[in-house]
Formats: sequence, structure tokens, C-alpha cells
Amino acid sequence: MNLGNFGTVGISVISVDYGDIQGADLISLSDPKGYVETGNVDVGAFAFGLAYARQISEEFSMGGLVQYVGQQLGDTNVSNGTVTNAQQKLTLNFGIKYLSTFKKFRFAMALRNFSTQVKYEEMDTELPLIFMFGIGIDMLDVIKPGHGGDPLLVSAEFLHPNNYTERVNIGAEYSLMGLLTLRTGYEFNRDLGGLSAGIGIKQELAGKGLEINYSYSTFDMFNNVNRFSLNFNL
Repeated sequence: MNLGNFGTVGISVISVDYGDIQGADLISLSDPKGYVETGNVDVGAFAFGLAYARQISEEFSMGGLVQYVGQQLGDTNVSNGTVTNAQQKLTLNFGIKYLSTFKKFRFAMALRNFSTQVKYEEMDTELPLIFMFGIGIDMLDVIKPGHGGDPLLVSAEFLHPNNYTERVNIGAEYSLMGLLTLRTGYEFNRDLGGLSAGIGIKQELAGKGLEINYSYSTFDMFNNVNRFSLNFNL
């Protein structure tokens, strides 16, 4: 929701169903199998978020997102009973963006999943804290300065997580008359995934913005992923 000079607020809801996962308990190493099946495990995750962003000037914007996140990894049988492997935390995400007057060049920085540690049974661990830096430019404005037409935005994103080596994502987006958007991208240094492509459609209904997006991503040994999103601008 656009609040004019007071900025913009938004809410987000994410729910993940991992499907049926077969649980198991470790038993005596002398057993031929070494484990015993315990039936299907109820696993999943969620995140509820409240976001706020404000354009400080024509070039500079900043914003943040507070999320209440949770994960359920089933129950574990221990010597003194049953332990439920479930955690909930508040996380902070914030970032800045600068849009220059040179060829619509822009850059942005963000920090995601800033939070305290979580504990599963006897192990303390951190959420995947990620520092992100991205750049983008209108390539058509570079090739044909002042073209005044639909932009071809090419971008690159560099990620530094606390639990993995650095990653790089690249992408391109072409907007046709502000109504149809074509997108493609590639993720480097990923165990799974790589190439993605998608399409977006924008329309106005009763003076309100409506956007529908679809994307397709390859995920190697797993089934490929289809994503849909529906955005309203009040």
C-alpha cells in the first residue's frame, strides 16, 4: 500500500510443505540396517512479514522487512522422552538502493536473516545470514542513448552467505509497453538449479495495479519448479 510521502508498506506470507518424508531412528550399530523407520514425518516452514520502504530522494531508497519465521522438522525420540524439532524466530532484513542518472544504472545492498541463534536438540546454529550486492543497467540505453522506449534491464547479484561460498546470479528483463515483461536468469555455484525464465503481465483494474507473474526453474535431479505470484498495488 502506497502511503504517499510516508512511504510504502506491505505484508508477505510464505508457507512451505516439504511433502511426505519417511522418518527414522538410529539404533544399535550391530543391527543389519542400523535404523528403524518411524513413519511419515510432519515437516514444513512458514514466514509472515511486514515490510516498509521509503524513497528518500529521486535517487535513493531504503527499506526493511520484519519476519516471524518458523520451521517444523518432526519429533525425535530420546532417552527421556520425545523432542519436538520446531523453532520460531524474528528476523530482520534491510537494504538500500541507489538509482543514478547514467544509463539508468542502479546498485543496491541488503542484509537478510539477521537474527539470534536457534537450537535444535543440543546444537546451536545460526540462520543463513546473507549479505547481497547488486547492480543493474538499461542495456538499450547503452547501445542507443536516449532511446526512450521499453527498457532492457540487465543485472548481476553477488551473495555472501555465512554458511556457504559466494554465489553470483545474473538476469535480464525486457518490458514491453509496461504491460508484458519477459525475464531470464542463471544462478552460479548452486548444488541444484541454474537456468530460470519467466513472464509477467500488468494491468489496472478500477485504478488499482494488478500483476501476475510466472517463472520456470530447472532443478537437476528433482522435478523442475514452477512459481506463480499475484501482486496488488492499493
